[in-house]
Amino acid sequence: MAQLKMYWRRKAPQYYPLPEGYTARTFVDCREDINIWVSICRNGILRENADEKDYKERMLDHPNFKTDDIIMIEKDGVGLATITAIIHAGGQGYIHMVAAKPECRGLGIGNAMNYLATKKLYDEGCESATLTTDEFRVPAIRSYLRAGFMPVDYDEDMPLRWEKLLRELNIKNVEMVDMNGNTVRILNRGSEER
Repeated sequence: MAQLKMYWRRKAPQYYPLPEGYTARTFVDCREDINIWVSICRNGILRENADEKDYKERMLDHPNFKTDDIIMIEKDGVGLATITAIIHAGGQGYIHMVAAKPECRGLGIGNAMNYLATKKLYDEGCESATLTTDEFRVPAIRSYLRAGFMPVDYDEDMPLRWEKLLRELNIKNVEMVDMNGNTVRILNRGSEER
């Protein structure tokens, strides 16, 4: 089954702070940060025995990737979450490899990471950005919607899949766009609840 796609149009991002005691920093291209990144991404994105090779395949082989595209979230010097905001030619951004360890989930870190990533895109002049995700990543999807990402209608079953997911989330009046960001329909019509 095809992954869900989401689209962001350039607009100033809404600020969401990190929880108290958490800090954000830019990834440093060294073995220690690679190992931290891998350990974070083993939580739902990479296989349990992932290693430096997985980092190289997922990141270094990605078009236009620069190591300072990775944002790391820490508490007391321990890496707990990561998000990557890649900027392609022509002002198109891509959100890649978003992960958090279980001990920091449910604290609003996803909202803060999306803020940091979209702020980077906005500050660097991106006109739009995309990401892919899966239906079971419900907290992430809610956070992406808060950050201004919209569902993309790129496959025949996307409207039905999105309608079902939005009903489960009790989120109404969501703009669905095509691959170019043009509105194609409003999903789950009703009063706005986010």
